Amino acid sequence: MQIGAKLKQERKKAGLSQQQLADHLLITRQAISNWENEKSQPDIDTLIKICDYYQIPLSSLTSSDNSPTTEKDENIENTLSSTFQQQEPTDAKELQNKIYKKMTPFILLLCVIMTLIALLPAKVKVPFLFFFSLGIIFLLVALFIYYIVKHFFEQQ
Repeated sequence: MQIGAKLKQERKKAGLSQQQLADHLLITRQAISNWENEKSQPDIDTLIKICDYYQIPLSSLTSSDNSPTTEKDENIENTLSSTFQQQEPTDAKELQNKIYKKMTPFILLLCVIMTLIALLPAKVKVPFLFFFSLGIIFLLVALFIYYIVKHFFEQQ
């Protein structure tokens, strides 16, 4: 039995429509249809998510025969499943911390640029008010960008 037929069989056994499964996996209904009609195949990450959702071993979808799975097969599947699950951040805080760590060098660069703007009037014969207003504009833009990024992460 081909993988598409097995996917369709498991979906029907669970009493789900293609749209319901697609919504759970965060993909399109057309992708499910293409898999079931053997026009394409899901990647390994998606197969693992499908198996976790149906609570079936990965080998039941990927094996060419209907032979029962062995303990060794189940150990391999558990290892694969845990490996792929560890690669993705498990909660929003972890993802947020990861992004903040990537943003830190840019924040430091922003501080250096603002310091240079503050020191520049002493070196150049241009009114202090010009550089002060430039610094305020730069600071407001930086705060606006910070607010947008922070608001984006709070929504997720």
